[in-house]
Amino acid sequence: MRGVNAAFVITGILYFSVAISGFAALGHDTGSNIILSLSNGPMWVRNMARIFVVIHVLAAYQRIGVFVVILVLAAYQVYSHPVFDWIETFFGTKRGCTAFSYGSWASRLVLRTIYVGLVTLVAILIPFFTDLMALIGAVAITPTTFLLPPLLWLYVRKPRRFGFEWSINVLLVIVTGICGVLGAVSGMWLIVTHASQFRLLHN
Repeated sequence: MRGVNAAFVITGILYFSVAISGFAALGHDTGSNIILSLSNGPMWVRNMARIFVVIHVLAAYQRIGVFVVILVLAAYQVYSHPVFDWIETFFGTKRGCTAFSYGSWASRLVLRTIYVGLVTLVAILIPFFTDLMALIGAVAITPTTFLLPPLLWLYVRKPRRFGFEWSINVLLVIVTGICGVLGAVSGMWLIVTHASQFRLLHN
């Protein structure tokens, strides 16, 4: 539990730092990808940011080190691990796939590389992918990551109504629920707006 709390605190600090400083520097010109929005400043800083993004994704491959995974807080690896587990289990139980037995280096290197490549290809091919991710994040990630935990905690622990713990968790449910609804509306609005702009440009 201490590790989970530390991860969320550090992740929150990093995300909010990037969001606040990016908006302070670029205002409404901030794009969906903050790295691509940066057009001034030292080139080495932008290159380092790109390198860290690559490391962030590479943490999906075997034990580049628990240290690296913790260091870059590889959310991609965490969210994709159930898929990796399913793929490796599927190939590991097939006859003639001894090289791809569950947990082997070949399984982790080849199968995970193919998976990451396919995900990247799909992301490139889908129009307005970042807008779609905003919508998916609001509809799927917000409820499962922010809304359900305090709701389930209230259901399991049953704290005293209107007490401190009850009030904090109810407040979290209300605030994250509102943010999820606003995020979903915003994601849909961005998709419709960009789709109409795209159609105007190509007519």
